Amino acid sequence: MLKRSMRFSSLLTWKKIVYVSPAYERISGMSCQSLLDNPHALVELVHPVDRKRMRTSFPQSFRNVNEATNEEFRIIRLDGEMRWLWLQSYPVKDEANNSPLKATSIVDITDRKKIENKLRERETNPDRAFVGGAGAAGFPTPSFCWRQGAC
Repeated sequence: MLKRSMRFSSLLTWKKIVYVSPAYERISGMSCQSLLDNPHALVELVHPVDRKRMRTSFPQSFRNVNEATNEEFRIIRLDGEMRWLWLQSYPVKDEANNSPLKATSIVDITDRKKIENKLRERETNPDRAFVGGAGAAGFPTPSFCWRQGAC
């Protein structure tokens, strides 16, 4: 069964982060205050494969408060656990249609990525029998084999 997805939110101005929700601690393993004190704290956790792309994306997100951002990336928590995150941010407009703030939401999508990998693996290994019941991801599956003669 899938865990309830974790999401944290933050608000930032063009100068600094002004709010971080408590879910940041559950997702990253670091304190909210660490991100408020160091806006680069999350970037420091980014997986080496994603780091170059995110080192460009995060600062651009700060500078371009009026533009939306949508990124998927991995982090390695201080305890060594790897997590997939999905970042979405968008400008928050005031009455004069200015964007003094940018809201950011980061969702832990690790479970979704695991399911996607299992499905990709099944697609690339068609010789594997697929027998009915609940699939590895908890999805209902047909009660027949998908490869003739596999059962």
